[in-house]
Amino acid sequence: SIERPVMLPGEEHRPDLVVWTADGNIEIIDYKTGQENPSRYRRQVRRYMDRFAEMGYKNVRGFLWYLDSGEIVEIPFN
Repeated sequence: SIERPVMLPGEEHRPDLVVWTADGNIEIIDYKTGQENPSRYRRQVRRYMDRFAEMGYKNVRGFLWYLDSGEIVEIPFN
């Protein structure tokens, strides 16, 4: 897949995958391999979620998908 940047004045972010679902949710998925670094990765996904919320999107959800283990972790929106 091709990562496309999310642009805001002075900032550029590149989530791995953004899905607009039929029920109106936006799901941001960031893939990770190797050693887990949960706090850093959670902050990264939360920044993506915040940017989409700042652009006026509602129902934003974030996920970390650890490819080595297959674990998918939902990141709460604060």
